[in-house]
Amino acid sequence: MFKKLYVLFTICLMIIFAMPACADAAVGQSYHIFESSYADNLIFINENDNHLLIPKEITKRKSTMKDGKYYYEFSGDILSLSICTGSQGDTIETCEITLVAPDGMEYGTAVYNEFSNMGFQSYALLMAMHTSSDVYQRYQLVEAVVQGMAAGDGYFVCQTGAYNLTCIRNEDTVSLSFASKGLNLADDPNADTSADESAEPDSSADTDETDDTTQDDASASEDGDVTITVDSGSGN
Repeated sequence: MFKKLYVLFTICLMIIFAMPACADAAVGQSYHIFESSYADNLIFINENDNHLLIPKEITKRKSTMKDGKYYYEFSGDILSLSICTGSQGDTIETCEITLVAPDGMEYGTAVYNEFSNMGFQSYALLMAMHTSSDVYQRYQLVEAVVQGMAAGDGYFVCQTGAYNLTCIRNEDTVSLSFASKGLNLADDPNADTSADESAEPDSSADTDETDDTTQDDASASEDGDVTITVDSGSGN
């Protein structure tokens, strides 16, 4: 029997269309692994729901502060990504994923479909911050975020691996922000740790390659089959 999982952008849609108006871990996620995982997540989505989502280009730039840090970014009207590495250039210190619902979006329109696609992309990025090599385990982070935001009326904080993850919905915008625990100014004593995962230490070297992936909503059965589904909410 399939267990239905709800995608984050679906929660956004439901709110928009019916608006009343996770101590430092030893090793964080390396950008090298993030990049590879992002691509794998895209394959997972495409193969399980017959999508043709293509990678987005992620640009790389070196910090001008001579601190050894690198920035990996892309920016769009709907989806944006901003990653900052540590001083050794590969381990991610912060990662922010932002998803914005366009004004006047209506169910079934081209704008809606583009937003849906970018929602799937945002999930592939979210999954890529999970250090597991198992795509099904990476998807558990998606499930934790979706359920947490639903229970918290658009706000969810948890500890995941080497990071504190803060998820906030503000009107038509959802932000998913990862920060290395050592950078967090005030740890939330009430933070939900249900999304914690075992970090797999990685010492991969920095890479100049850019990466990209997409993302979607999935349902996993006990035998490992996956069906990716989208709940469109109520359209206007």
